Amino acid sequence: MALNKRLRGVALARLGIAIAILLLFYGVAVMGVLPYVRSAKISQAKSETSTISIAVMRYSYDMENAYPDNTPEQCLPDHLSALGSKDATTGCGPWLSDADMQKSGTSYLDPWGNAYVYTHGSATDGRFVVYSKGPTGTGTVDLDGTATNGGIGTCGGYKM
Repeated sequence: MALNKRLRGVALARLGIAIAILLLFYGVAVMGVLPYVRSAKISQAKSETSTISIAVMRYSYDMENAYPDNTPEQCLPDHLSALGSKDATTGCGPWLSDADMQKSGTSYLDPWGNAYVYTHGSATDGRFVVYSKGPTGTGTVDLDGTATNGGIGTCGGYKM
């Protein structure tokens, strides 16, 4: 009987060692993959901001507002949600397919689940920027294309 208990203890110790080795391999694999996941999300955000920027430019062109000669209020959309539907007056659009982008309500989402940000210049500045707040959720990109705090974005338009 004592021999049987000792054999059970050895088997349990071997099982514990096997589990520890598997956890070690799992940890090494996860640590090796994480940088690639981060890099893939950044690439996806860059690609999607470019796609949205092209849709904004197509919107501006299709709305027949003589882009880039008119003010941004006339030739650029107020919100990105305008890109996903057909314009009632001109019949143009949609400029951005909901199937191409992850969407929640009227907001297009970046790989981290935050809404993409879209802003455009004043009446004398037809530039615009579409950006993701990045992995930290605090990044920005200004109209000149300067990124801060990890913002990822694309600028477009013209400057008068």
